[in-house]
Amino acid sequence: MTGVTPSVLVLDTQTRKVLRADFSRAGRLPQPGRTSPPVLARNAAVLTARLRHWVPVARACRHTETSSPTATARWNTLLAEADRAPDPIPTTECVIRLATALRELLRAITLTTVPGPTIADVTGHLTAGITSGRYPAGAALSPKQLTTELGVARGRVQDALDDLTATRKLEMRGTRYFVPATHDTLSAQARYLAGRIRAQIAAGLHQPGGRLPAADVLTRLFVCQKPPVTAALHLLADARLLDLPVSGRAEILPAARALPPGPRADPLPPGTPYPTVPVTDRLLHTVRQQWLRRTPVTDEDVHTQWLQLRTIASAFAPADRRAANGTRAGHSIRVLTELAGAALPEVVWLRPWHLAVLAAALRTARSPAPAPHPGAAPVPAHGSPSRTTGALS
Repeated sequence: MTGVTPSVLVLDTQTRKVLRADFSRAGRLPQPGRTSPPVLARNAAVLTARLRHWVPVARACRHTETSSPTATARWNTLLAEADRAPDPIPTTECVIRLATALRELLRAITLTTVPGPTIADVTGHLTAGITSGRYPAGAALSPKQLTTELGVARGRVQDALDDLTATRKLEMRGTRYFVPATHDTLSAQARYLAGRIRAQIAAGLHQPGGRLPAADVLTRLFVCQKPPVTAALHLLADARLLDLPVSGRAEILPAARALPPGPRADPLPPGTPYPTVPVTDRLLHTVRQQWLRRTPVTDEDVHTQWLQLRTIASAFAPADRRAANGTRAGHSIRVLTELAGAALPEVVWLRPWHLAVLAAALRTARSPAPAPHPGAAPVPAHGSPSRTTGALS
């Protein structure tokens, strides 16, 4: 986490020593079994004096966190409890209330005066991450994970998440925080899907006059939910490439014959190492889960995973594709080949999605063909690599 400023209020060593002593004292009072009026009155007087001593420090702490509505509301509650006058005749309940108020006030002062990034810094960092796509739509933000990642006190991370939730930049489901899907993110997903479908039509995977797979099938192929698929189909219909019936599958119009091919990736570098079977299985699982969970991933890791997936896809030789042409297995391999040769999306946060789609195509191409009916002609093998690697099952 860069470009942050330290907390404004910093306590010296002696003040911190006094704070720890008062926190310990508040834990020892009231004393169990000692409820005589003189003892209760003495304990109430001590706690009230210590509360009055720390109230100016608490107000200074509140001033340093005015940018956080959550922290400001918490400070107002703590100060109102600290300023509350003690009962004329102290009781056990009164002493317990004063001790609890002192401990909560001192705990808040301790968390606020810890050196490091402030709540505003954490809020700004998370907001920038959401805007840039580092935390894409649907990403789950864990306070524990962010505390470790940013090196910030847990309380400040929690307040920053609550502030972003209050401004609807995050949404809370149960006890977890998620980045909500906005119109912009849905539009970006729809444009990516429309580009993928357009590229498959241009590559001859779907012929004009034919029909696209059903929307439920497209959601599985593209590892997404139905709204982006529906929006993508409407984009293609607006471009006069599809005809969307009231019910049923979309029909590809004759104008799709003139589609140019989509952006292509550079050829694989020579001598690229081939992943083994355990590495391949783990990679396919990792790529899928990091998109479904919207796990933040660096651009370097994305390119490494993309190179590995393309290397695995290159094992399907052209001879295997010709042998399986006209079969479901052959279509899966042609879809895989088109995806492996496509360039990464320009939008950074969509790149893990592209990897998940490529991994899904690899899983489909690697799966064995269904057993034929008795007496049917044998279906040619479609999962054998062109080189003896043993990486495909």
